[in-house]
Amino acid sequence: MANMAANENGISILIVEDESIVALDIADYLDEFGYRVCAQAVDGASAIRLFTEKQTDLVLMDVHLQGKLDGIETAQQLMQIRRVPLIYLTAQADIQTTTRAKLTEPSAYLLKPFDGRSLRIAIDLALHNFTGNTVHNSFRTEEALSLTADVLLRKGNALYIKQQGKFVKIDLGELLYCQADGIYTDLISVTKKYALRMSMTNVIDKLSQTDMVRIHRSFAVNLGRVDSLSDREVTVAGKPIPIGNAYKEDFLRRFDLL
Repeated sequence: MANMAANENGISILIVEDESIVALDIADYLDEFGYRVCAQAVDGASAIRLFTEKQTDLVLMDVHLQGKLDGIETAQQLMQIRRVPLIYLTAQADIQTTTRAKLTEPSAYLLKPFDGRSLRIAIDLALHNFTGNTVHNSFRTEEALSLTADVLLRKGNALYIKQQGKFVKIDLGELLYCQADGIYTDLISVTKKYALRMSMTNVIDKLSQTDMVRIHRSFAVNLGRVDSLSDREVTVAGKPIPIGNAYKEDFLRRFDLL
């Protein structure tokens, strides 16, 4: 069974599902993927209460909940409290239901039964698109750009990270590694740590075609800063960083065999 207290660096997910077996399966999948299950709800009322009490970064919502509120009505109330990525789970996909669901602007719609791979892809895309749209919308005007709290820009070999109302320049060569921290990503340089309210996936997208390579769900490293490596971990500036099985092959391909 999933450990709700595990993985402090993971995304916190609220499961709203009235079928206990399905909810347990989902929780086990999330634990396997490294996500944190902040709470599980079986009806709309408990979902709303838990959403206000727990730090929630994403909601998995069963459409056909038992009780006064179905999943769509519950989601409407949650999104009025605070917008987060929303993924609907349902065994039916009739036009009337999907039309109602669209009004809540969900990030994804998963048909039951689904496997772990489909769930993981849906979550990754939901987090990426949610953060990406937030950043994209902030660039619509110069005024909006000046008000954006956390923005990552790139020009050549330089990064510009907005901190305390101004953009700070960092040479890409000074960047050691990136670490996911909930809905934030920490960029660790030689001299300082910078926290961005941006998903790891979005950060890596912005650092494409550089030596920054993702080696774990929660870590990416600068290849030029790797001091040593093994099958299980790399060392960067004295810090051991694990290599995830899903990323190992792509990581090793970045090295030239002599």
